[in-house]
Amino acid sequence: MNVVDSSCWLEYLMGTETGTALVTAIESPGELIVPSITLYEVYKKLLAEKGEEYALDVVSYTMASPAKRLRLLAWSFVISKLPTIDFMFFMLKTP
Repeated sequence: MNVVDSSCWLEYLMGTETGTALVTAIESPGELIVPSITLYEVYKKLLAEKGEEYALDVVSYTMASPAKRLRLLAWSFVISKLPTIDFMFFMLKTP
């Protein structure tokens, strides 16, 4: 399993040297774990800089990896456009 945080995703998407080193981890969705907060952070950053279509394309890629239940919860917050703090409190309450 590969856990990839938001800074790694952004490096990968920008094609930096660090991002290039992450290709194997990120391009193996069956082995990829994306924490819910990472999903949210990456979406928000890409939404602001690249637009909604691109942000949704990148975030939807993570749906192929394990732990879908938590990502689906995060996804519902992304779509609802709730502020980050509301998202954080909700995730803390989720078993």
